[in-house]
Amino acid sequence: MELNTLIGLLGGFLLLALILFLHHKWKGKGREELSIKRFMDNAESWGESHATACGSCAVKESCATSCTTPAPKKEKPITYYDDEELDLYSGRDPHSYSTEEEEEFREVYHTLLENDREGWLKSLERRKIALPATLLSEIEKDLRLGRL
Repeated sequence: MELNTLIGLLGGFLLLALILFLHHKWKGKGREELSIKRFMDNAESWGESHATACGSCAVKESCATSCTTPAPKKEKPITYYDDEELDLYSGRDPHSYSTEEEEEFREVYHTLLENDREGWLKSLERRKIALPATLLSEIEKDLRLGRL
């Protein structure tokens, strides 16, 4: 009878471990997709000043005190992905890039590991570098296909 009890307890622990693993995996996947979606939703305002992008500020030249967007507390250093040359494009309109300039972005994007792509998008956002419009649509397609 002791052997049957031990087998039952072991089976129960394995079932509990499986349930916890699946819960953690599904919960983490949703967080990651939400994070990527948030970056893509904000991509249109990349390269703009906070006051312009915010929308709730009455004065576009500077952010009003009634701004609903919380100010960042203490920012971490910006991570670069061997793409320092892209800093030249800070503040540019996404539709103003030449074909050669778009290729610079595309080359960096396609040489990144898939695990680094979200971090790269965060880095561009923090550096106020707007992606070229054509590359942005490619990235959105990759996102829909689950490649990002």
